[in-house]
Amino acid sequence: MLGTFWLAEHTFLDRCTRSDRTLAWICVLYLFFVSTLPFSASTLAEHVDLAVAVGLYWANLAGLGATLAWQLWHVQRAGMVDDRESITLVRRRLVLAQGMYAAAALVSLASPQWSIVALGAAQLFFVVSPRLPFRA
Repeated sequence: MLGTFWLAEHTFLDRCTRSDRTLAWICVLYLFFVSTLPFSASTLAEHVDLAVAVGLYWANLAGLGATLAWQLWHVQRAGMVDDRESITLVRRRLVLAQGMYAAAALVSLASPQWSIVALGAAQLFFVVSPRLPFRA
């Protein structure tokens, strides 16, 4: 999983024409959430019957999504990207991912185990589908 989030960051940064200190700090915050994934994943693995463990893992994924969205907002506002279409595609993929993660986390209210299956399926979807056929 860590690799998919690193690839998302790399894909995003590849679209930027320049950088600044603010973007660097936002990237550090994003990497903080990446570094906490093993903790939240191990907590989830040890407590598969608790909805709160699913909530912790989902909060970690939401932090990743929020910091990536903040990066997207910052580079567009600061004019650090020339290819607006590719940023739009990254944003759409981000919204789709966060929506799938949130829906999977909501399943934990009925069954934490099925929620874990749904989270795994959502993550697997993004591992095996590197490009979505969306166009602006």
